[in-house]
Amino acid sequence: MRATHLKFLIAAAALTVAALVCFLKAGSIPVVELFPSKETARALPWDDRLESEDSLSRGNSTSGVFVLENRIVWRWRVAPGFEYPYAGFELRLGKGGEGTDLSGCDSLYVGLESRSGGELLAELRTFDPARTTPNDGESRRLLQKRVEFGPGQNALAVALNDFRMPEWWRDERRVPQTSNEQFLDRALAFGFQADERLLGRSDTVQVLWISAAPKNWRSRSGFVLAGMLCAMGAVALLFAEQFARRRQRLALFSGRTSRSGAAREPGAVPVPEESGAEARVSESEDPAEARAPEPGETSGGDAAAAVPGEPDGEGASDSGEPAAAAEPAPGPETPAGESEEPEADGGAEPGDPGDGPEEIPAIADEDRDIIEPSLSNFPEEDFERIREWMGAHFTEPEASPETAANDLGWSVSKLGRVVKAGSGKTFSAWLLDLRLQRAAKMLEETALPVAQVAYDNGFAQPSHFNRRFAERYKTTPTEFRRRRLSRNDRC
Repeated sequence: MRATHLKFLIAAAALTVAALVCFLKAGSIPVVELFPSKETARALPWDDRLESEDSLSRGNSTSGVFVLENRIVWRWRVAPGFEYPYAGFELRLGKGGEGTDLSGCDSLYVGLESRSGGELLAELRTFDPARTTPNDGESRRLLQKRVEFGPGQNALAVALNDFRMPEWWRDERRVPQTSNEQFLDRALAFGFQADERLLGRSDTVQVLWISAAPKNWRSRSGFVLAGMLCAMGAVALLFAEQFARRRQRLALFSGRTSRSGAAREPGAVPVPEESGAEARVSESEDPAEARAPEPGETSGGDAAAAVPGEPDGEGASDSGEPAAAAEPAPGPETPAGESEEPEADGGAEPGDPGDGPEEIPAIADEDRDIIEPSLSNFPEEDFERIREWMGAHFTEPEASPETAANDLGWSVSKLGRVVKAGSGKTFSAWLLDLRLQRAAKMLEETALPVAQVAYDNGFAQPSHFNRRFAERYKTTPTEFRRRRLSRNDRC
């Protein structure tokens, strides 16, 4: 799972680098800034009042413009009086009005703000080598494009190819119909004009910016879009990595159920070669055994106990009698065995075949209900979760309060309260009961060595299993199995 997290992080890092490259590539494509610009901007107004010196024939429209640091403010009014009323302004381009090269651009972008909105003529004046003279502003080639906008702020995009020479200007300057060149390599001025369509209206227009996009602007936009997609992909991968971490935590609870199962087969865990010897040594040398070890038990081991009816080393060490005899072990040598078995008939001998059911340690009834204890004053669904977890993982050596709390997303203290309320025991005591219950059943129903039974039920060391089993059932696992098998033979 760590490799998966690492792959997520590497992919996210790669996408982040790709996003940075795309943004840097997009930033390398220049945009021609016409306003505001480093050059000192100069704007000039014009209107129809300048058309004639005769007060009866000249117009009454007005136009006023002034340039601020970050905007151009243009106030206009179109009034009757002149045959073709108009009011406009133009912004001189380039250093000293020498012009700007727009031949490598395909669009103009204008940001403006208007009180009422409407329709204006966007005008572009260029240098015509055949007609433009230095002192005649009217000799510049005129290109126009009508644009519409609404009240408030607007962002206009005008393709340079849409600018056309007006017919009246062509006729007045006697420009042939075949001459449609724009001469964008030297754009001298750009501005707006209100004409007779807005007769009787007035407005204040603020031009916020004017820029020209290069012909590879779409490539720039593509790089920007690719960068955004890469950045979004990187963020998505980071979220996916966090989600994978959460799923990993849940998988420790739900996934391991499918791997190990609620009841794992007894032979699933391989037995080390020396495990049988370890079990025999632990049964004979463990000082915590409730019964003193017998000489035959250290040499006979689990192999003798696995076949019922064979001579048992535990019972024949002193008398030489087979294990099935009426007195398999002399009383003086098994004082602990007598104290471990319940007295059924006024002090019957432990080895008496007739008293078999009484001398076999019984599995406590409480063990039958270990996985289904009753709840008391606690939410049932909480205990149901830990009950399912315990049923799936109690045979695993790493099962502990910490691993259970981590898998369930609880604190260890909450886990302890839930287990105590639901089972009446601590987590460790409940876990030990489950393991010993299953071990006792395997000893009774299978011929597996004691060491393997210990491993299959979550005990890391057979000696630890022997000690815990003896504390619970008052006898060793080998003796428990022998007596169970003897009882089954008699039945």
